[in-house]
Amino acid sequence: MRFTYMDESFDEKENLATLCALVVSKEQHQLILDDYNFLNDVIYKRLFSNRPIGVNCSPIVFHASEMLRKPKNSNYNLYLDNEAPDEIIFEAFEGIVKIINKYNLKIVRLGYSNYSIIKEALKLDENLNGLNMMYMGKFFSEINDDNESVIVMDGTDSKIINLISSMFVCSRAANAHKIKSIINSNLFYGNVFYTNIQYSEFIQLVDCIAYLLKKKTLSTIGKKESEFQKKLLEITNTLKPELIIQEIGNMQINIKEYSALKVIQS
Repeated sequence: MRFTYMDESFDEKENLATLCALVVSKEQHQLILDDYNFLNDVIYKRLFSNRPIGVNCSPIVFHASEMLRKPKNSNYNLYLDNEAPDEIIFEAFEGIVKIINKYNLKIVRLGYSNYSIIKEALKLDENLNGLNMMYMGKFFSEINDDNESVIVMDGTDSKIINLISSMFVCSRAANAHKIKSIINSNLFYGNVFYTNIQYSEFIQLVDCIAYLLKKKTLSTIGKKESEFQKKLLEITNTLKPELIIQEIGNMQINIKEYSALKVIQS
């Protein structure tokens, strides 16, 4: 059995909507957790050299977009009063990439670079989670080596749960051969499971990898880079390329004639 951890991302400013998956075998699970906790402890002690772990706080949550700083609208990392020095942030990202490379964890990142146009057409799937999940289906047999997998997805938003979980329920219906072949739902154990990032070390790993790969995507389309972003790109480039499947497409849509897409929404 394998576990497939997923993190979605949509960015109106950059016109990107993506879904990133990280595949972990049952045999690797505890080993990776041990390495993650070791890294977490190292970073914690770098930030709080005079404060023993476990006193008035919980382990650090590695959330890439707010790495090592107190989040604006969440209930974790509340003891991080100030933003961490850049070198410690880089150390955390480097440690995460080393874990991915050490265990040869497969990564699939896919999505669309014309988010705003597709969003206008798919009113019931405005963040393209359903569309990207169907897109991900073509890779499921490849990344899971035809082994049954448990899917765990970041977030507990009821709209996302209703959309994606309904897709999986429908795909298992007796007459749903077409959607079953698209999603490859026969490769999954039950439905999709959901959790928030602070409760899953593996969601944190896929979140950080998705963030790094997004920065690399933006660099390839000529986005101006700060010195900080250049260093992140340098870290991203240490990922083993053979572990990564990445497809960021551009879907052509005639807003007035998208009857095929309406099927997805129904």
